[in-house]
Amino acid sequence: MVNGRDKHALKEVLEEHGYEFEETIDGYIKLTDDHAADSPERLAELLVKSNQPPTLLRVITEDLEGYFLRTIGMTRGNI
Repeated sequence: MVNGRDKHALKEVLEEHGYEFEETIDGYIKLTDDHAADSPERLAELLVKSNQPPTLLRVITEDLEGYFLRTIGMTRGNI
C-alpha cells in the first residue's frame, strides 16, 4: 500500500516504471505485483527521486490459507 500528497502524479510514476496497482475504497494505492512487496526500499527510493515522496508505504502480506480462501471466494469461518 502506498499513498502520497499528489495521487495523480504518484500513479503516473508507478505506471511509467511498470508497477501494477489499483485504488482501494479508502483511497490508498494498492500495488498488485510481487516486486513492489519484495523490495519496498526501491519503491520508496523511486518515489523520492521522482519528487513524489510517499506519505504511507506499508507491506501487507497474506498467509497461504487466507490467499486460498480468498481465491476460491470463501472467508475464514465459513464452511
